[in-house]
Amino acid sequence: MGSAGKWVLVVDDDDDSREVVVDCLNEAGYHARGVSGCIEALEVLRTESPSLVLCDLVMGGMDGKEFLLRARRQDVQMPPLVFVTAMDPSSCEDISGAVLYKPFQPDQLLAVVANHCA
Repeated sequence: MGSAGKWVLVVDDDDDSREVVVDCLNEAGYHARGVSGCIEALEVLRTESPSLVLCDLVMGGMDGKEFLLRARRQDVQMPPLVFVTAMDPSSCEDISGAVLYKPFQPDQLLAVVANHCA
C-alpha cells in the first residue's frame, strides 16, 4: 500500500527536528503535520485520526511516556505510535512498542512509517 491518504502526526518540541521529519514525509507523499508538544497532540487526536504518531520521547513539559498514559486515561483514540529518541537504546528497555533512534537516515524514517501505516 502506498502513502496516498496516509497522514502522520509528528510531535517534537525541537522546531528543526520536527520540520525535517515533516518535510521528509511530505516529500515522500504522506501528509505530515507537526506539533510542538503533547497537549497540542492530544487536542489533534480528539478530532482527527492520523495513521501514525511519531513522538519524541524526551521533551520539556510532558514527555512521550506521559503523553501515551494521558491519551489512554482520556480515552483518546491512539493510532500506532513510534517514539523517536536520541537516548541510548539500553536506557529505553522499559519502553513497549516501536522506537526510532536518532540520528536516522530518511530511508530509515520512511521504512518505519511505511511499516506502521500499512
